[in-house]
Amino acid sequence: MTDNIFNEPLLTTRDAANFLGVSDSCLQRHRWAGTGPIFIRLGRNGLIRYRPCDLDAWLIRCRSTRVGG
Repeated sequence: MTDNIFNEPLLTTRDAANFLGVSDSCLQRHRWAGTGPIFIRLGRNGLIRYRPCDLDAWLIRCRSTRVGG
């Protein structure tokens, strides 16, 4: 059985920031810099949403064994 990523809830920026343990503004800065997790832009108003699987993947990419790096 495969996971269906399209059945995941879509999180707001605030919910995604809470999930990651960072502030809304920190997540926004990462989005603007292109260094944050993958996000979805919805509709004409450009509502930003995040999938939990993309947040998990970003956390995995951010892992490090180096201090200060």
